Amino acid sequence: MSFHHTAADRHPSASSENGSAAMRLRRDFSIALMKDFRVHGQHAIDAVRESDPAAYLRIVALLALSAPPIGDPIDGMTDEELHLLLEVINAHRHANER
Repeated sequence: MSFHHTAADRHPSASSENGSAAMRLRRDFSIALMKDFRVHGQHAIDAVRESDPAAYLRIVALLALSAPPIGDPIDGMTDEELHLLLEVINAHRHANER
């Protein structure tokens, strides 16, 4: 009789380590995206909307339908990362006020 084992079966902490790595990847990517948006934001959005409306709508749909992250989204963020996040939130609020 043979049994198929997953990495988590062999190493109990493997699945939690993978989850932590995935959370770090999402956080790091989000921070990089915020920095890029800070520099190119509105221009990049305008360019995608004008050159590829279907892609623009897919992005809007993905953002609108995405599930909220699991866990505390600001847990472990540095002061710089929190500052960038606040800038993005404030920019979004000001854009919606217009």
